Amino acid sequence: MKTSRNFGEEKHIKIVNLYKQGLSSLDIAHLLQISRSQVDSVLKIRNEFVFNFEKKKRDQQIINLFEQGKSVKDICKQLNRCSKTVKTVLIARGLLIKKYKNVKIRKRDETICQLYSDGKSMSDIAKELELCETTVYYAVSRIGISRLPGLLFRNERNKKIIELIEENKNSKVATEATGLNKTSVCDIVRYAGKPLSKIKEDKIKKRNIHICQFYTQGMPIGKIAKKIKMQRHTIRRILRSEGVYVEKK
Repeated sequence: MKTSRNFGEEKHIKIVNLYKQGLSSLDIAHLLQISRSQVDSVLKIRNEFVFNFEKKKRDQQIINLFEQGKSVKDICKQLNRCSKTVKTVLIARGLLIKKYKNVKIRKRDETICQLYSDGKSMSDIAKELELCETTVYYAVSRIGISRLPGLLFRNERNKKIIELIEENKNSKVATEATGLNKTSVCDIVRYAGKPLSKIKEDKIKKRNIHICQFYTQGMPIGKIAKKIKMQRHTIRRILRSEGVYVEKK
C-alpha cells in the first residue's frame, strides 16, 4: 500500500518535524510504531533531499567515530545500526579491509581493483576477466579503491586527460596520449563535471558558421556536403535552423 493512503496530512507533518528535531528515520519508526520504509517514503514525498542528506550524515558519523578509534561494534551500538551497514560504509571509503573467507574471490577482487586503479574502465575489466559489470563494481566497492597505490597515478592521468580535452576540444588526442579508449576518456571527463557535449558546442557553432558562409557565397549544397563531409539533408537542416536556406520553387 502507498504511504499517502496510509497516512494523513497530520502524520506527514509529524514525521517531518521529528526528523528536523534530529531524530533518525529509525527512531521515528520506533516512536510512531510504524515501519522504517514508511517513514522514508514520507521523507521522500516531502523532500527528496532530506532523505539523501540523512544518508550522507549517517555515513559521516560512522567515519568520524571510526577515525576516533571506536570499533565497529561500538559504532553499531551508538548509532543503532547493523554491522553490515557500518562495514559497507567503511570498506567503500577504504578505511576497513574486507575479510575474505574464499581465497579465490579475494584474489579475483584484488586483480579487478588493480586493473581499475591502472585506469581501465569497468566494462573493459569485465570483458578481460569474462565477468559481468556488476561483479566488477561490487569488487571495487568491497576492497575500497581509495587505499590502492595506483590511485595517485590515476588522479594524475585524469588531470592530464581533462587538460588535453580543454586544449584540443577533442577526445582523440587524449586517447592517443594515454592509451585509453574513447569511452573511458568520456567517462573521466564527465565525472570531472565537464561533459564532452559542452566542449563540442564551440566546434559545432564554428562548423555551422562555415556552412552558412559557403552557402551565401553561392556554393551548391552538394559541394558543401563533400567539403564538410556531411550528408545533404543534414546541411539543409542546419541552414534552415540558421534561417539562411532558400526553398526552391
